[in-house]
Amino acid sequence: MTNNSASSSHVFDQAIALTPDGDTFTGHPSADYQNMVGPFGGITAAKVLNAILIHPEAEGSPVSITVNFLGPIKNEAVTLAPKLTRNNRSNQHWSVELIQGDEIQCTALIVLAKRMDTFESEEITFPDAPAADTLAELNSDQLPPAWVNQYDMRFVYGNMLTMDQPEVPSESLLWMADKPARKLDFQSITAICDAFFPRLFLRTRKLSPAGTVTFTVYFHVNSEELAQQESTRVLGHARATKFSGNYFDQRGEIWGEDKTLLATTSQLVYYKD
Repeated sequence: MTNNSASSSHVFDQAIALTPDGDTFTGHPSADYQNMVGPFGGITAAKVLNAILIHPEAEGSPVSITVNFLGPIKNEAVTLAPKLTRNNRSNQHWSVELIQGDEIQCTALIVLAKRMDTFESEEITFPDAPAADTLAELNSDQLPPAWVNQYDMRFVYGNMLTMDQPEVPSESLLWMADKPARKLDFQSITAICDAFFPRLFLRTRKLSPAGTVTFTVYFHVNSEELAQQESTRVLGHARATKFSGNYFDQRGEIWGEDKTLLATTSQLVYYKD
């Protein structure tokens, strides 16, 4: 398991750092990962996953995490309360509550598993993309949220800041990496899965009020396979399926630079016109 602590020099590790407090962990929202309102959802999900991965009873590699965002997280201390719901021979089922004061702000379900060699078949293919070094890095000065500054983003297509059409498809393909570069782990991949800009903004060309309600990541590598990733960069592909009745979905894939499928992700987002 990866044990990140506040002593790490990387801003990401400081943002997800937790301190044991009996059966719970305590942490603090990071000013470096603030969004329009409250912290960037990806960093909150990564912090929740970290509470499990540093737990002394955790066994295996994460295969999934689902986080439900119940209310806005304030800029004050958070308490994470993990619970091992069931421990099977090949997997563990965990639940986590993220609490501020007397309010539960997030709930989460995490599955860890001891993966075994089985039949394999990859049903999607690595997207056709030029090398990251041939693409310009996103100028994050054009976007106010602090969290955007923590990523090196290089768009193949679907950059809402440079496209001038009144309406465009909701699909994006881009290279992403922590800034400064950081070795990939399950926590960082979780956060990166939420680093796609809301598909609504790209589709309508305007910043409408929106917020993630539920967010899921499925991991397709184990700890050893992830440790073999030499590159700190990933290729992300995202699109929406439908915008309707104040909600839209957002789906994506995260690929290693060696064309390994690392994770798939989906979320449901509330929005207002």
